[in-house]
Amino acid sequence: MSGKRLFVGTMLPQATKDSLEKCQKQFYAQHQADKLRTVQAEKLHLTWIFLGEIESVAEAEIKAVLAETTNIFAPLRINFSKAALFPQADRAHSLALTAENLTAEFQVFAEALRSALTPYCSKTENKSFRPHITLFRFNKESGRAEADLSVFNDYLPLVLPIEQIALIQSHLGKDKNSYEILTDYKLKAQS
Repeated sequence: MSGKRLFVGTMLPQATKDSLEKCQKQFYAQHQADKLRTVQAEKLHLTWIFLGEIESVAEAEIKAVLAETTNIFAPLRINFSKAALFPQADRAHSLALTAENLTAEFQVFAEALRSALTPYCSKTENKSFRPHITLFRFNKESGRAEADLSVFNDYLPLVLPIEQIALIQSHLGKDKNSYEILTDYKLKAQS
């Protein structure tokens, strides 16, 4: 397939990225023997839905769905309250900030967005949405079960305002490993 590798996400504000980058450096200094891969600060984000390889015709339809959906929702907030091995400690592939006690408004928006976009996904996932910000990825042989997560306590809770979402292209490969925001969509409805 020759489409673009796309997802819908919210990039973090620069001040939040800067703060989390300091936290990442502290954690990495304590756990560098664990063969961690740090997520670059400019790539820190909340993923709403991963779409996969998308052709240009479907991309245009996705953009229309995003414009329509964001027009009917007001800006939101999410409270990331803990660092955790993700998706769960015994089979973690990453370390992430996770959110608990999601507001009803947040849950309704997430469900509306994901329901509207699921038909465009190249691969359907049957798991529930668990908002998180990935900070590190583990190599298979990492000592993740023993990770001391207390360094994150100084940085939490992290309240993230959700004022817009973006359609983002993921560029993978040796020479280019980056994200490109194709279109931003502001949440516009009055609260």
